[in-house]
Order: sequence, then structure tokens, then C-alpha cells
Amino acid sequence: MKKNLLVAALLTTITTIATAQTNPFEGPSVGVSVSSVGGTTDISGTSSGNAGQQSIIPTVDVGYAFGITKEIALGLTGTYDLADTKGGTAGDANLVGKKHYSINLKPGYVLGTSTMIYALVGYNRMSGTMNYNGYTGTSNLNGIGYGLGIEALLSKNIYARIEGQQVKYSSSTMSGVTYKPSATLATLGLGYKF
Repeated sequence: MKKNLLVAALLTTITTIATAQTNPFEGPSVGVSVSSVGGTTDISGTSSGNAGQQSIIPTVDVGYAFGITKEIALGLTGTYDLADTKGGTAGDANLVGKKHYSINLKPGYVLGTSTMIYALVGYNRMSGTMNYNGYTGTSNLNGIGYGLGIEALLSKNIYARIEGQQVKYSSSTMSGVTYKPSATLATLGLGYKF
């Protein structure tokens, strides 16, 4: 009987220590967010200028965070926008970004037991549709994004997120007009950690 009590006490202690040392952000997650996106397009060639326009974009995301230590997490996330990004109009040229998605590396540092600050660097891709002087052309635009954010656990599984990010895309040319978009994002989101 004493042996069973000793084993039970030892297992309880080991479980408590292991639980106390795990990273609270470790594991898979899903989320939704809304971003205020300031889209800017540098346009040169037959029509020149700098176009800009603000868009409100809903987004879904999935991710996984690896708990390296109880303070350090390394996350990998994927996002997909549920609306188009407006790149603005300059002269007769107008750009709209469609089907945007990103794949991001997200190293973070846990403060206390329920808050994580993190950096963000990722690959972004969208289909850019340029309307110019009655002609429409589409090309795939690739970009690199970088930013900072903070996540806070509201419960064991639900978290809130605030994030800022800058994305710079590749350029493309259509009918003598070269366009190079970029975007600045301010994001608020909610997620569920499994």
C-alpha cells in the first residue's frame, strides 16, 4: 500500500513539473482576423504615379507552435484573405490584389504564463489584376512580409492577437506600365489553440 502511494505521489509530482514547464502556446491553432490594409502601388511607364487605397480584409489562419522551452516558441502559420486588396489608382492604372495567402515563420517569447510577443517573417503571394486604359491583365506577385505581434491567452484555449506587418511585392509589367505593390497591415484577431 505504501509503495502504491509513493508511486502515485511520484507520478503526480512528475506530471505537475512537466505541465509547469510546457510552453502555453505550443500546439495547433486556428483563427480569424480582420486587417486594415494600406495598399500602395508604385506605377511607372506610360502612366506614372504612386497609388494608394485602404482596405478592410477578413482573414483565416492555421498554425502550429513548437515549444522550444517554456519561454521560447517557434510557430509556422498560413493565412488566406477572404476579400480583395485595393492597390489604388494612378491616372488610368488601377491594381486589385486577389487570392492573397501567406506562409509565415513566427518566433516568439512568452512573458509570464499567458502572453507572447513575436516577430514575423513570411512569403506572400497574390494575383494582381491591373486595369489600364481599357486593358486588363493578371500576374502572380510574390512578396516578403515582416512584422511584430502579441498574443494573449484569454483562457486555456482562446487567444487574442494584435499584429503589425509590412509586405513588399515583386513588380510586373503590362502594356508598358510597370507596377510594384506593397502593403502595410494592422491586424486584430481571435484564435483557438488545441
